[in-house]
Amino acid sequence: VCSGTLVLLGLGWMLLPLPRWLRGLMLGAAVLGALAVALRWRAFVPALLYGCQPGAVVLLGLLGLQRLLQERYRRQVVFMPGFAQWQEGSSLSRRQSGPKPREPSTVDAPPLGAGAGPTS
Repeated sequence: VCSGTLVLLGLGWMLLPLPRWLRGLMLGAAVLGALAVALRWRAFVPALLYGCQPGAVVLLGLLGLQRLLQERYRRQVVFMPGFAQWQEGSSLSRRQSGPKPREPSTVDAPPLGAGAGPTS
């Protein structure tokens, strides 16, 4: 019962999207509650701690696994292949300028003697 409760509370703490101030308030309340139990029922504390040890090991393993998966995802995002560096200027301004008129190449230019007839 102790291990299961610890794992469920730890997973709830880890997965619930709570603001930082509320997490701090809940942690403070848990510490004060644990101190009150320790002062009121001194013989109960060693049995409670002994019962929570397997759950603590499982919870630490799950927290470590989550950390490894987050780090792996962060590395995948940082080192994503297939992206080129940013080009300077806005893509809209490049499109608005339109294609530049190109100069005719030597293939497109008329032959030198094409306009004149045969000279005699």
